[in-house]
Amino acid sequence: MTNNDYTFELSIADAIETQIKTLDPYAFWAWGVKDLTTIIDNDGIENGLRFKTSGLVKNKGYITVTLNPKDYYDVSFTKPNYRSAKWEELNRQEDVFFGDLIDIIDNMVGSNTSSATRIKSEQDLKDAAVYFGFSNHK
Repeated sequence: MTNNDYTFELSIADAIETQIKTLDPYAFWAWGVKDLTTIIDNDGIENGLRFKTSGLVKNKGYITVTLNPKDYYDVSFTKPNYRSAKWEELNRQEDVFFGDLIDIIDNMVGSNTSSATRIKSEQDLKDAAVYFGFSNHK
């Protein structure tokens, strides 16, 4: 992104975090988010964000949000299975538009962030889409 004489680089993990905070500034707080981690795929390319949910949410575990080739997000909810020493995927949603991230993650963790600050109107969502460069999506 270029602004006058300055060039800004935003990593995918930073973009996801910023999008969530723009849609609902209190979402991370409501989900008890901690341990934010950048996801690196098998080719060494950054493509997402993982964080732990805790606190008062019904389902505690890890949310992973990754950018897929269609320029949408894949969101999964996992928990470690200590008996098998493997990660257990409990829920997965593919091709999620950024404007739906809050509701999808709310459903996965059993929370309801429905704060008054969440973007609610169609125009607000369109403005946010243009801001983040998703103006071609409807």
